[in-house]
Amino acid sequence: MRTRPLSSRRRFHPGTGTILLTLIVVAIVPVTVVQVIGVPVPFTAAVAAGYAVQTGIVVFVASRWRIQPRDPWIWIALVYGILQLATLLSVGFRYGTYDLMDLMGAVAGTVGIVVYAGLVQAMRPDEADLRKFLTGFLWLTLAAIIVNSVLHAQDIPQLLNASSSYQFELSSFFANRNQFGYFLFLSIVAHALCLAGRRPRLHNVGLFGLQIVSLLLTMSRGSIAATIIFAVVFALLQLRTRARYFIATVMAAATAGTIMLLTDIGSTVRDLVLRPSAALAGRDVVWGIGLDIWREHGILLGSGGFRGVTLAQEHGMQFSEFHSFLIETLVSGGLAELLFLFAVLALVWTRVVKSSLDSRRRHVLFASAVGVAGLSCVESVSLFTIGLVGTIFTIFFISLPLLCAELAPPTDRNRRSLPAGSTRPLPAGRHRRPLPAKEYR
Repeated sequence: MRTRPLSSRRRFHPGTGTILLTLIVVAIVPVTVVQVIGVPVPFTAAVAAGYAVQTGIVVFVASRWRIQPRDPWIWIALVYGILQLATLLSVGFRYGTYDLMDLMGAVAGTVGIVVYAGLVQAMRPDEADLRKFLTGFLWLTLAAIIVNSVLHAQDIPQLLNASSSYQFELSSFFANRNQFGYFLFLSIVAHALCLAGRRPRLHNVGLFGLQIVSLLLTMSRGSIAATIIFAVVFALLQLRTRARYFIATVMAAATAGTIMLLTDIGSTVRDLVLRPSAALAGRDVVWGIGLDIWREHGILLGSGGFRGVTLAQEHGMQFSEFHSFLIETLVSGGLAELLFLFAVLALVWTRVVKSSLDSRRRHVLFASAVGVAGLSCVESVSLFTIGLVGTIFTIFFISLPLLCAELAPPTDRNRRSLPAGSTRPLPAGRHRRPLPAKEYR
């Protein structure tokens, strides 16, 4: 009896990893061109154009592949659109008008759910495709590190004698050092996913070293803390099966602590990275203003993202963001939007739990989720929003988990290497050469 070919049961879409990497590059371009190079183009217009290009790429590919958004993302996008419309109507009734940028953000968020969740989930990847995205992201990371070293070759040696971290802005081709820090944190997650189930080689050790040193040079406390949380949680998740990860983490922490206590490096790290004198760098004041705006202007539906920032600046806030995903969401869309986003994340990560993904990569994903949860408390992490930050976090914590959950079970992946008519799986790493047609008789 002949077995049905795999292609009739499950259709793979090679190229998904390349598409996701392209979306990240397209999101980086407006930031680099306008804020780093200084091309005289309105930044909002450049970012909006970049987002339109990203959306167009995914829609074009979906039409070529003849795929449609998977359930239940159309309905989820519809619910989000209704919530955003309710917020705009509430703001309009209260103030007589609403911010046009909030309307643009509402449309972009609704479209983003369809694109980055519904359509991406329909793009079934295979192992090679996922690896293309991860290795491509690591090559992009290496490029960012090289650019950062070239642009700031004179500043890096002066760090040991610096009195304040605010003297430097080691941000490569990103808008600021915090943005570069987010990128490096996610690159470490990508590197861990790429190595899952494989033995690190010399070039992996070297790249990890470059990533960690570059992250420290950003002096972005939130991203450094998120990376530490990620490493500790991953080591704990691996404790039962691979205790060496936990032991290595403890030894690395003890070694780093000893070096900082016994040398002048410790005082430099304390003054430039930990910055106890700066405390929360004014975040506590900003959070207080944000909570006041939320309580006074819309507990359930919020006051809109841009309108909320305008109100906060009228109350004395000197920043353009609230430096907290939780407070930013409450101000923007109130409790309704915050609970909605939590429900979306729960749906996405439930799919990972129920998937056939191997335990090593599952642990990497879970540890990264804990790390970004910590980061979201002190930085403006965002999902389904226009711009680089919204793009990379949506891809890594919505699109990538959905794609990993869609990977074929290990038995199917082995069966794809079998000659036609055979049902016996091959040992891992071995491939059988197909026999000539006459030898099947």
